[in-house]
Amino acid sequence: MSLLAPLWSICFLDSTAHISEEATNAANAVPWALVVAIGIAGTLGWAINVALAFCMGKDFKTIVGSGIGQPMAQIFFQSFGQKGTLAIWAIVVVVQFTMGATVVVPASRQLFAFSRDGAVPFSTWLYQMNTRTQTPQHAVWFVCAVSALMGLLSFAGPQAIGAVFSLVVVALYVPYIITISSRFIFENNWKPGPFYLGVFSFPIAVIAVTFMSLMIVVFLFPSAPNPTVAEMNYAVVVLGGVIILSLIYYYFPKYGGKCWFHGPVQTIERGAEFTEKGKEDADGVKSVI
Repeated sequence: MSLLAPLWSICFLDSTAHISEEATNAANAVPWALVVAIGIAGTLGWAINVALAFCMGKDFKTIVGSGIGQPMAQIFFQSFGQKGTLAIWAIVVVVQFTMGATVVVPASRQLFAFSRDGAVPFSTWLYQMNTRTQTPQHAVWFVCAVSALMGLLSFAGPQAIGAVFSLVVVALYVPYIITISSRFIFENNWKPGPFYLGVFSFPIAVIAVTFMSLMIVVFLFPSAPNPTVAEMNYAVVVLGGVIILSLIYYYFPKYGGKCWFHGPVQTIERGAEFTEKGKEDADGVKSVI
């Protein structure tokens, strides 16, 4: 349905949320960054698709079966020639690199948060910070190494790496659906923050959950009916395997996370604010209580 590429591109705009601990005025800046990012991505993506539709022509077989091996590159070649295509494709490579960096941001910050809570193996090592840059360098490099290894699946064939690309969107949409649904279905002590959608919150949530549920079904299906072993979409196998292993890791008797994990570690404690200031302590030194 040609939906994987655009959804893969815009599903990591939540990277700004994962660096909220490193941002000033995060309560306002992070949600506005999300809105601006999705607005820019949606506008530019629509413009690119319009331009491609006018330039690709009607010979779809030539585009798909081109010897270049990339339909997008073939469209550029038909419009700009060899030199123009090479120049534009160089920009595409840079954009792809920045997209990869965008993926590393949420993945490394989530891994850092889990290691801070002691929820993953090697938490002590993964939780270490770079004293100069004040960034979780071990978590970043670990994510980069694992991503590079997964990238080797491209040599195993298009179905193997295609399952990874599909799983990226599906694996993100599952927790999105859980958190959004929990906000409205179950009782909680949620309170509006500085950025609040008001009466639009519920209809937006319904649209979001419905759309993501549909896309999960689409991306777990193979690309054609009656697939062979080579044509099967193995994203559903990987997703199911990860869910099963996670449940075992948490509920395993005596050694599972349920026995020793007690929730996120609170790094900021909000206590009562005292109005009396400047009191003298026992040593005669002023302190703010």
